[in-house]
Amino acid sequence: MKMLIVVSVVVASLFNSPAAHGQSNGVDQGIFDLEIQPAAEGGPKFRVTNLSSKPVTACAFQFSVSSESRPQGQMVWDAIVQGGRDSRRGGQQPLGPAANMTMDLPFAVGGSLPDKVEIVAAVWDDGATFGEA
Repeated sequence: MKMLIVVSVVVASLFNSPAAHGQSNGVDQGIFDLEIQPAAEGGPKFRVTNLSSKPVTACAFQFSVSSESRPQGQMVWDAIVQGGRDSRRGGQQPLGPAANMTMDLPFAVGGSLPDKVEIVAAVWDDGATFGEA
């Protein structure tokens, strides 16, 4: 049986949270769509889709299990650090509007698989940000 868990994060709702200190003005009401995909060859994955109108250059993800009170871990994706616009380095491009990418879902071997993925910070191509510094 395949299980699909979809989690959406509305950036606008994060502006009122304590974790949203330091964001720049000018961030549109961007939305990310996050989808945890079932374990398959190579392990479980998650897909993030940029539903905002601007390219995203970096995101910080937080992973958790609903039954536990604290997050399992975090991961940062940064297109520029990972090679960015220099295709000779084999890096990634910023995540454009309506684009998506799939990444491995980190988990502890022998532990529960995370069933929740959140974007806790992001940086857009124009320098706008939200979340913790």
